[in-house]
Amino acid sequence: MQKGRKRYIKLLFLLVSAILMTVGIVGYLTYNKPHRKVENTQAEFALSVSEIMNEFQANNQKASEKYIDKVIIVKGIVQSVSIGENTANIFLADDGDFFGVNCSFTGAYALAARAVVKGDFVSIKGECKGFIDDVIMNNCIMTGE
Repeated sequence: MQKGRKRYIKLLFLLVSAILMTVGIVGYLTYNKPHRKVENTQAEFALSVSEIMNEFQANNQKASEKYIDKVIIVKGIVQSVSIGENTANIFLADDGDFFGVNCSFTGAYALAARAVVKGDFVSIKGECKGFIDDVIMNNCIMTGE
């Protein structure tokens, strides 16, 4: 009886160890997954700030299914620019609007974004990541469109 119990505990320990190792490997690979190269990806949609905002405000779920995790181009007027050490955020909105599109830049693309000033009309390509009062775009680059 004691011998069977030890075998059961040993098998249970091996099974739990294998499951934990698998979860750890999947988590590590997911966390370290390389970002999509936006500059090499064709944009699926090109919209103005008011067009994308109207779609998300009219039907968030439908717009989320359409745009989230897709590369899009958004055109609009710069309302603010925030500069970090290796990052930049540009907020686009129509004049007088409180909500708009928040575009995040990193690396060399953040350097290009530093040249932008409030009031400029710009075209920005990036990955749409969601909508929380504002449309969130990551891995952004300036486009010449």
